[in-house]
Amino acid sequence: FSWNTAMCACSRFEEAEELLSDMRSSGVDADIYSYGAALNACSKGSQPDKALQLLAEMQQRGLPPNEVAYNQAISACSKGGWPETALALLEEMHRCGVKPGVITFNTVITGLAKHEHPEKALELLELMPLWGVEPNVTSYSSAMKTCSLCDRPLQALDLLTETRKHKVKPNLLTYNTAISICAKGERLDKALEFLNEIRQVGLHPDTITYNAVIDACARCARSEEAIAVMMQMQRHGVQPNAITFQTAVAACLRAKEPEKAAKLLMSARGLSSAIDVVTYNLVFDACSKKQHADQVSRLWKEMLKQSVQPDLITYNTAIGALSKSRHPLKALKLLDHMLEAGLIPDVIAYNSAISACAKGERSDKALDLLRDMQWRGFEPDVLTYGATISACAKGPCPEEAWQLLREMQQLGLQPDAITYSAAICAFSSAKRPLDSLKLFQEMKSLGLKPDVLTYNIVMSATSKGQDSDSSLVLMAEMRELGLEPDVITFNAVISACSRGDQPERACNFLTEMQELGIEPNAITYGAAMHACARAGQSKKALELLTQMQETSLKPNIIIYSAAISSCLNDNRIDLAMDLFRYMREAHLQPNVITYTCIMTFYARAGDVKQAEHWFQEMLSARITPDRVTFAVLINACARAADAKRADYWFKQMRDLDIVPDATSYAAITNACLSSGEVSEAESWLEEGLSCEAVGVELERLCTAATVLPHPGSATGIIATSSKHAHLDRVCETTGKRTTLVRPAELRFTHNRLQQLFTCGRTVQGVATDLKAGRISPDDLPMIKVVLHNDKWYSVNNRRLYCLKFAEVDEVEAIVGAPDDHFFRGLNTQTDGRSVKWFPPLVCPLCHVQFVNRSESGNHKCAVSDPVP
Repeated sequence: FSWNTAMCACSRFEEAEELLSDMRSSGVDADIYSYGAALNACSKGSQPDKALQLLAEMQQRGLPPNEVAYNQAISACSKGGWPETALALLEEMHRCGVKPGVITFNTVITGLAKHEHPEKALELLELMPLWGVEPNVTSYSSAMKTCSLCDRPLQALDLLTETRKHKVKPNLLTYNTAISICAKGERLDKALEFLNEIRQVGLHPDTITYNAVIDACARCARSEEAIAVMMQMQRHGVQPNAITFQTAVAACLRAKEPEKAAKLLMSARGLSSAIDVVTYNLVFDACSKKQHADQVSRLWKEMLKQSVQPDLITYNTAIGALSKSRHPLKALKLLDHMLEAGLIPDVIAYNSAISACAKGERSDKALDLLRDMQWRGFEPDVLTYGATISACAKGPCPEEAWQLLREMQQLGLQPDAITYSAAICAFSSAKRPLDSLKLFQEMKSLGLKPDVLTYNIVMSATSKGQDSDSSLVLMAEMRELGLEPDVITFNAVISACSRGDQPERACNFLTEMQELGIEPNAITYGAAMHACARAGQSKKALELLTQMQETSLKPNIIIYSAAISSCLNDNRIDLAMDLFRYMREAHLQPNVITYTCIMTFYARAGDVKQAEHWFQEMLSARITPDRVTFAVLINACARAADAKRADYWFKQMRDLDIVPDATSYAAITNACLSSGEVSEAESWLEEGLSCEAVGVELERLCTAATVLPHPGSATGIIATSSKHAHLDRVCETTGKRTTLVRPAELRFTHNRLQQLFTCGRTVQGVATDLKAGRISPDDLPMIKVVLHNDKWYSVNNRRLYCLKFAEVDEVEAIVGAPDDHFFRGLNTQTDGRSVKWFPPLVCPLCHVQFVNRSESGNHKCAVSDPVP
């Protein structure tokens, strides 16, 4: 008895075997109970081979195994992964006349359940009554679990129904198994039904029960029900554990509600075990995709409070989320924390951090990260370079973007369309449209297809330069590729038309975009109104203002300033003042541009008094003047030949710590010249040229003569030829020389003229209106004249024809140089004394007349091919 008692305490066969050996050495014969205790040790240790060895030994010693011995051996086989051997022992019991009990059957069924043998488990369940053994709740629960593991949910639920038929009362384990089966089969309604039934039969659901129901909610993406079950769980005094929260979080994530998932994690405090880092990573990822960076920040802090250590995936996901947020530089702080934690960032982390630099306009930091990444042995990919180039696009040095583009090509990385777009954007931001256009052409030559965004970047860049026609060509090209223009596209071409003095075309584009269903924005109206302002078309500008007011858009200060400028350029000071008053009534504060625009109007007329009055009005409104404002004042003084006032305003500018630029020096120099104070003019000019910051630009202003002057801007120096005394009034406007000329004495450069202006009006029609007085010479853009071989030519032949036809006595003209453009156009066969006409270019079907062959080539007639 003592030996048997000692063996019952053994947990492994080796311990029991040692005691059996000691028994024999002591002359004590082992009985059936001794072997039963040893078999129990095999069961505890999951040692089926040793159990079978003991059974064989018992039979050799003439000790037939009883029910207990078989049960222990069967248990050892079931636990040790030998379910078929356990079944064979059950059959051996029956053959040997040892009646198995319900525990025996349950042990075999459990073993079969663990190793997914549903058919055999169900056969045993049916065999039990035939062998005189009634199944109990454990029998049914084990069989149900077997069906669940083998994806036979319907059979499992049928077994639950069968328990009721046999008057077997299900226990909590049975119900938990049934609910788990419902969860796997996404049968939420059935799982909730079982949860209610548990209470009805007097059982109390536990944490496992509720977790199974919440799992069913998660699999069905029903976050509301999952949270409701959690609240119900707590009302019944059952505390959620980490699995509860993780399952409820999964429900929220499947329902695509990361904010709810984050709130659940924030409320998971005081748990006996922490929520794992994988759950946090999933929520971070979901919040990142939804761009809920604020949730990521709060959840990060909560995660650290709960002592959950972030891993590489956590950092990558969180850095990626913050890089897309309103505060992208927080991602860089997180990268620093990552390094402090001893984790080395990978390419994903570096790419996200560099993207954050791009959004936060930290090109210096982006470049540092790129070099640090290379120093650590990581190879940057296309995304890395693309993000770094994007950061440089917003930085002060666009050349770095170009250098990075070439660097990645040298490394064998082929830039994609996004990378090229970023590099193009860099040059666009630096106001280098030609470089933007070159990169764009390179991109296309490599077979990369630009998208609408790329075209918009290039068009916006070119629309700001002197080559405004490029934007129009790009838009036509874009449409040929099947790309639909958006509001940014139209804004770019309208801006190009504005700079190209094509107000009619700008307004046509505005109408076209409305017909296409594209809503114009404030920028659209501002660009179109600016085009009208430059052309002095106040009526059209005011129509656009009225049209804008009829929409949901409210005119801003830029819109009103453009409208005021158009009125002033059209000499409609009355309308301009009305608009100025309306602007104030709309609670819009005029800015420095508005006031400078009004001052410019009076400066052109040499009305120093009124220009100074509006300057004082600007100061009273607490608006700080800029260099342009002072240049306008000084120019007004120059027009009035008042060098003393010009000197006063130049000194006032310095007193306000506004550093004079080249334009300011050109203005004061010309003011002195206009007053006949040549020595003072030379003094101011010498001072400007000796200034390192402005000397080069001032010298350029004194020699350049190619750009149409802006009304009211600063004037400079030009020497006149004594051989052409009719060029008797000469000035230079921000680097552009102008003079009074007699059209009758000017020569044409072309041999033939097109019959339309670029705006679409006929040349002869304009000439007739000019002669009849319906328009004035000031309504035409200023012509440019060039001295060549002691003869004066105009490079604007159609305008010259109109002036000659109308017998205009004299007009103001820009003085240009005989450059390549001039010589390319110099094809006159009459020494410039007369011109002929090109035949009209007209579509034979729709009868549309074109300005030139380029426009006719782009024509897409609804019923014909382009005009040949």
